Amino acid sequence: MKKFSNSLMSAILLVSVVVLIFVFAKTDNFVYADGSAPFEYQYEDINSGMESTAQYFANKSDAEIEYFIENNVGMSRAAFESYKVVKDNKIGDFVSVDKCDIEEFDDCIVAESIMHFKNSDVKIVSKFQQINDDVIPVDISFSMMQDENASSFGSKMEKAGMNTLMGMGTVFIVLIFLSLVISLFGIINSAQKKKPDVVITDVKTTENINDTEELVDDLELVAVITAAIAASQGTCSDGFVVRSIKRRTQNKWKSA
Repeated sequence: MKKFSNSLMSAILLVSVVVLIFVFAKTDNFVYADGSAPFEYQYEDINSGMESTAQYFANKSDAEIEYFIENNVGMSRAAFESYKVVKDNKIGDFVSVDKCDIEEFDDCIVAESIMHFKNSDVKIVSKFQQINDDVIPVDISFSMMQDENASSFGSKMEKAGMNTLMGMGTVFIVLIFLSLVISLFGIINSAQKKKPDVVITDVKTTENINDTEELVDDLELVAVITAAIAASQGTCSDGFVVRSIKRRTQNKWKSA
């Protein structure tokens, strides 16, 4: 029974501490932020309360967080539950907290600050309303900064996939172009190799023509020589046959 009473007193004390962090002066001591706020407040007071809340939660150990979750209710319990979620991501030691940004609505204002830890950043969001004459937080929550980008993860992956496909397509197009160029080199080489064969064929044809012409000239020469011999012998050319004609290597007329 005594243990239960101590836990209840601790829970009540915790709620009181969190609320007192944000309890400011009366509304007649406030000024409008930009003339459109649902109630009067001072930025420095809101920012100071956000910094105090950030440090308060950052200094809590895992055991204390579990204790406050088990023994608190309402806003305080929800705040510790959301902080436990981000702390389980191994965010590391607390470093600093940025100045808050305030957004004004019809019945409340919402302040956001970035808490910097060694391994990651955490966003703290507090919703403020005016209750009686005091401006106090009615909701506190924590979230990992990368959670905000989770919704755009699909679009980022889609963009990355498109870039990959475009890159691969460009590479394939270039490879196909190079393959065509290389194949043209082979055709050109084959055409160049065929040209000597055509020339050789022409040369052989020319040689055959020359041989034929020389053969015709020999027959005429044989006929002339046969007729000359027959005339010198006083006989007919039918009585002998010229077997061959040989050219002398030395001209007797020149030697004479």
